[in-house]
Amino acid sequence: MIWNKHGLIERETLEGFSHASHPTAVHISENRYLLAYCGRNQEQHSHIFLRTFLIIDGKIVLNDDTTLALSPGLPGSFDSHGVLSCNFVYDGPKLYLYYCGWLNIAGGMWHCDTGRATINFDTLTAEREFFGPILGRRADIPFFAVATTVIKEESRWLAWYNRGLCWKKDQGKWEAVYGIHFACSNDGVNWDCGKE
Repeated sequence: MIWNKHGLIERETLEGFSHASHPTAVHISENRYLLAYCGRNQEQHSHIFLRTFLIIDGKIVLNDDTTLALSPGLPGSFDSHGVLSCNFVYDGPKLYLYYCGWLNIAGGMWHCDTGRATINFDTLTAEREFFGPILGRRADIPFFAVATTVIKEESRWLAWYNRGLCWKKDQGKWEAVYGIHFACSNDGVNWDCGKE
């Protein structure tokens, strides 16, 4: 597959935020699409922004104003230090955004788990379904589990996710070691990760 660069789509987020990372998009209707991406505030806490765009004659035309859609969660929660957009999934008329929530811990390490939010098309905002992760740490997943790709096939939900395997120190700095794993679900919330 050959990728051709077509130039800059979005330069910045709202005032007071840096970055425009972790983009994901979904088709809404005709030539209209919804874009999610992330920006960081001065504390380096990531937030999710939404805006729409059009595809006209093969070119991306940004539409509407950028809205701050989802901010970090409650203190001590799995997403209290940041939220990162992963991907959109339709379930009938409902549109969900799967996202990564992170929580900083001692020594420069962190926990990263998966949340899910519903999209409100009228306000271009996202609302958490749960205050805890839908896929994350458990007895056999001690470090983190981030579903970077989720799809729905008829009544079955499939996810490919980053699972933390361990932390290793390299030149005095902790680095996460992880692998890509697979999970399935009947509802998109409760996941069977199989046995490793």
